Amino acid sequence: MTIKFVLCRPRGGLNDMLCQIEHCLRYCRNNGRTLVLDTTKSGMRDDFQKYFSIKDAHGTRVISLAEMPVDIDSLSTIPEVIQGRTQTYEADGIVGGEVRDTQSGEIINFDLRKSYSADLLVQERAGGGINSYWILQHLRPTELVLGAIQEKLAGLPERYISLHIRNTDLQTDYVHFVKSISWALRGRNVIVGTDSGEVQSRLLKMKTGAKEIYFPTQLDRTSTNPLHDAASTEESTILEMLADLFAMALGQRLYFTFTKQGRVSGFSGLAFALSHSVLAREVASLPAQPPSNALRRFRSEGLLSYLKNQAVLILVKAAIALAVRTRESLRK
Repeated sequence: MTIKFVLCRPRGGLNDMLCQIEHCLRYCRNNGRTLVLDTTKSGMRDDFQKYFSIKDAHGTRVISLAEMPVDIDSLSTIPEVIQGRTQTYEADGIVGGEVRDTQSGEIINFDLRKSYSADLLVQERAGGGINSYWILQHLRPTELVLGAIQEKLAGLPERYISLHIRNTDLQTDYVHFVKSISWALRGRNVIVGTDSGEVQSRLLKMKTGAKEIYFPTQLDRTSTNPLHDAASTEESTILEMLADLFAMALGQRLYFTFTKQGRVSGFSGLAFALSHSVLAREVASLPAQPPSNALRRFRSEGLLSYLKNQAVLILVKAAIALAVRTRESLRK
């Protein structure tokens, strides 16, 4: 039997990358193909399987590009214009999530709703959303990532609440946001995950009422460049980012809000979905982790105002939590 493949080359940050892998993983599961991952063009710019393995994918095999058992350029390919040069084609920048082959101008993509006879289907694109939530149940951190998470948590208090504030390519009215949840911060240890050194600097000067504010990763206080758009990354940077994500998810509560562009940051949604996933519960059960059954309490002062101002976001969070747990229960 001839093995057929899908080559997934995601672009964008972590949430975009996971969304695109989930799209391709589902396609492979439904069409009996092997998933080949090449995440060197994503914001990660490294081998995904160095950091995560994909388990319990209903028999779907997942390999890296380096593990291809055949010459990839010898395979019949969709899109046809890159056949014979899959390893060497050059692509233009991302427009609307799509990437085009520089030579032909054709989008490097295929229709996820169709079946194909070609040996190799290639998808190179960006695009976020909620599909990243569904792949969480299949991910298992490698020992490299688990070590980084444990090291990160060792420098944090045993119990804390988490904030995520995005303020580079997407901006947040974070001063108003922090003031609106001051009732929840008062007297508590708080960790703030952010992509902005400016946010870190400003929060240290604000009267938040928090017992102590922690930044899992210290940033350049003058930089406004999105971390996922860096021209290159290092293993240490990726581990910092993943450890920050898990640290936020393992807090007693995680707070975030809409950006000024009227949307929720994909990283915020991913952290919140992770906090309700079996993956977070498994990591939390490891030694030296914050207890997964930590008490979750609201402070009453200012709660009514918060509920009123954040009504839509609260519904979004409830929907995310319900969707993640329902999806995981159906997979069992």
